Amino acid sequence: MSINEIRLYINALLNKDEFGGELNLQEFNLALNEYNIEFYKSKVQSLYAADASGALDYDVIYASKVLRPFIVRVTQALNSGVMGIGTLQGYAYLLKSMTTDFINGERRSVDLINHEKLFDQMTNVLAVPLIERPGAVFEGTNLIVYPTNITSIDIAYLRFPAAPVFDYFINIYDKEVFFPAGTTRTLSAGETGSLGQTTGDVTSTTVELEYTEDLHPEFLNGLLGKLGIPNRDQVILQTSMMNEQKTESK
Repeated sequence: MSINEIRLYINALLNKDEFGGELNLQEFNLALNEYNIEFYKSKVQSLYAADASGALDYDVIYASKVLRPFIVRVTQALNSGVMGIGTLQGYAYLLKSMTTDFINGERRSVDLINHEKLFDQMTNVLAVPLIERPGAVFEGTNLIVYPTNITSIDIAYLRFPAAPVFDYFINIYDKEVFFPAGTTRTLSAGETGSLGQTTGDVTSTTVELEYTEDLHPEFLNGLLGKLGIPNRDQVILQTSMMNEQKTESK
């Protein structure tokens, strides 16, 4: 389901229930972006709740069809043990990390710990020393890895989904026309791009939802709720979407 189809569905409901007019595109894009993050976080939180430890387990996330596409793996250099979280594109949640180099003959997992645990490992002679079981703590926007002489780590983290964008151009009839992602248009006389362009080639900035098609009905129903638009056809929508997917799979 494209974001254009989502917008058309919403406008159809507005007209059907006599709310009048169409959803303003600026309002639509804002609501789309806000609910995109809310929807994503709800999926993450459902896995938090399912894990007795209260943490995000890599294997649990990897087993999730919803969240697996958002796992990113990178090797990150450290400066005296410090890494800026801002260097991880789209960073949302840390899943796991491991030393890139071998320590005493093997690579070591780097546990995300709190300051109390860090202090205990540093001072308690009975605790596992950091050289054998490295740890990392968050300090503001930095992740600090101990021992601080570790030069790099391999990280797996969850990124946020790309912000969806409905782009358009205005045709000669002063009508907003959906501009599909990845397309370019040479503006004709009387046409205007979404940024006010009136001549030349313009490239669409549309970004579609990153979720799989089977999640789109749930996403749309939640978006309608955020907008305060009743959807009496919810079951019909879900059924029609399922039938459409079955037809496409044949």
